[in-house]
Amino acid sequence: MHDKLYDFKFVSNLSIKKENTLLGCLNISIIYHIFKSKPDYILLFGWNNLIPLFVLFTKIFLRSKLVIRGESDNIGSKHDLKYFFKKKYLSFLFKFFDNFTYSYEKNKKYFLERGVS
Repeated sequence: MHDKLYDFKFVSNLSIKKENTLLGCLNISIIYHIFKSKPDYILLFGWNNLIPLFVLFTKIFLRSKLVIRGESDNIGSKHDLKYFFKKKYLSFLFKFFDNFTYSYEKNKKYFLERGVS
């Protein structure tokens, strides 16, 4: 039996303020590691930072399949400007992913409301 079923690499977070925000996770070296390994699939956990954009950049050149896993749902305010722009951004971003995984029904609904089919 194999100890590793797939290759993986952890990269360092270079952000000064490490938190769950757009600039809270900066791993620019991920581009290098993806180009070096030329994966068939890239599994991305979450989208609340710039990493999905870096990964998307590599997809364009390598034609890797992108799979995203998230646990968001629609709990919270839906009437503020931040919600509006985030929903638009995610609807755009999600068009580039090849597959989605969800962990519960509200999470599935979250994806569907952003154009995922």
